[in-house]
Amino acid sequence: MRRLRKLLGVIGIIPQKIANIKWNKSIIIHDVRKRLPFRDNSVVAIYSSHLLEHLYLDDADRLLIDCHRILIKGGILRLMVPDLRKQVLSYLGETKEEEIPAADSMMNKMRLRTPTRRSGNIFYQILLSLQDFHTHKWMYDEDSLRHHLLKAGFKNILKKKRLSSRIDGISKVEKNYGLILEAEKQATPMI
Repeated sequence: MRRLRKLLGVIGIIPQKIANIKWNKSIIIHDVRKRLPFRDNSVVAIYSSHLLEHLYLDDADRLLIDCHRILIKGGILRLMVPDLRKQVLSYLGETKEEEIPAADSMMNKMRLRTPTRRSGNIFYQILLSLQDFHTHKWMYDEDSLRHHLLKAGFKNILKKKRLSSRIDGISKVEKNYGLILEAEKQATPMI
């Protein structure tokens, strides 16, 4: 994989600084739109920061179901996404005296598309079109995200603050801000 990245950097398809990053061999590169490469009931916790909004809703729903599949009973899924409600309320509260019109400001925050076309050679343009992960496909507020987690089978869904988690060591990985929900795969009730 490193050789491929280096080649793509040399011919200008990806930026050189990305091509030269050394990755730990334990890092798994995987398309999350496909089944996750873990056994059922084998993962204690899953942390996702600003990923879900880059997937189309049907792909996101499939990913949540797959996360539920691989978590152990009592396992935790922690999701952080941009808060659509907060962005809409900010938009509605902005005044016309702002330097940037409120609609433009909201569109920038939502990152549905970049304001300008990305430049680069034809190969880079093809790569971008095939890997359109840099823009948001679907946005969530708390109610929406909770609904999709319930639909995937999760229970005990809690809104959390940044760095406050049922997952030990969250401060080592959590760097962003946003709407955070934690959901649990509960043990199957005994009859």
